[in-house]
Amino acid sequence: MVEEHPKLKTFEESISEVGFEGTADELLKSNFPPIEFIVEDFFPKKSISYIFGEPGCGKTWWALYVALCCASGKPVFEILNTKKCKVMYFEEENGEGRIKERIGALVKGHNIAEEDLKNLKIFSFKGLSIGEDRWVKWMRAKIKEFQPEIVIVDSLSAVYFDDQLNVSNANTIRYWATNLTKINDCNICIVHHSPKNRSMNGKKKPMGMEDLFGSVQFAGMASTVIGVAKVKADGTEAFMTKLLKYRDGLGRKAENFFLISDKTYNPTSMGILYGGPVEEVYKDKNNAAKEDIIKLLKEESGKVWQRKEIIERLNGIHKTSPIDAGLKMLREESKYKLLMDTTTGKYSWKA
Repeated sequence: MVEEHPKLKTFEESISEVGFEGTADELLKSNFPPIEFIVEDFFPKKSISYIFGEPGCGKTWWALYVALCCASGKPVFEILNTKKCKVMYFEEENGEGRIKERIGALVKGHNIAEEDLKNLKIFSFKGLSIGEDRWVKWMRAKIKEFQPEIVIVDSLSAVYFDDQLNVSNANTIRYWATNLTKINDCNICIVHHSPKNRSMNGKKKPMGMEDLFGSVQFAGMASTVIGVAKVKADGTEAFMTKLLKYRDGLGRKAENFFLISDKTYNPTSMGILYGGPVEEVYKDKNNAAKEDIIKLLKEESGKVWQRKEIIERLNGIHKTSPIDAGLKMLREESKYKLLMDTTTGKYSWKA
């Protein structure tokens, strides 16, 4: 007896079963579920996200921080809610030793519970290549087994071995990532590089979408594009993130956030000192310095002070820049009795 093969569907039959086809009023009456975010405004499910920046700017720190927030349910930057979920991290750039060190710092800095660490599965230096079918199948099997809701790949250049990220290659990557998001109902977050020298007329230009390698192709496929840059916040190392593309989120478009370490770049512990624009980081520090200047001058109200003397007395508490900012605020705010001799630059406090 000859076994009957199932009848193949026609092209028309196939496309009628996917997506939506109907009038606008039918669409509005439909029961499509709302967009579900893993990280509020930043990472929607069933989508592709990019984190990019110059080499050494803190992309991996940022990606690991987001991974741990999702694994533990802690809000990102203490304000962006997360859905506590499983996270899978494919890492081909730093090695297990560095990743262990950084995760340890973040766990300590953010008080991540040991039990929550079981929600984060890491693959480091396995040799992953998304350009080879055997590796794509292996990756799909691992994702299917663990069932993560966000998958982070660090970095694209380390898992796709081609010097030229052209349109053809971008389409290959898009097909790979899109299939993973649809089949596994997850977010694929890809860590990617930008050129090291982002200068214009000798000055470093503001971070923009054009800094993402292959920006036209990659930005087009992504729901979210986040730029990362290393900055100094009053001498403290900070990783600035700029939301450059924002397809699905509401209310935070093009806003900057900062992840600041309490030591320089490779801290033993790491925590957020402030989540917000860098001006706000300075504002808190400047106000604190101003209050300490008032206290110092009141204690020795008869003394005439030089700027450098004030800096020397407060140097163990504040950096120079917030002390100068505090002095400036005191000069400008009439309710304070700080007098400055514009000829000598000396300060005194009027009782």
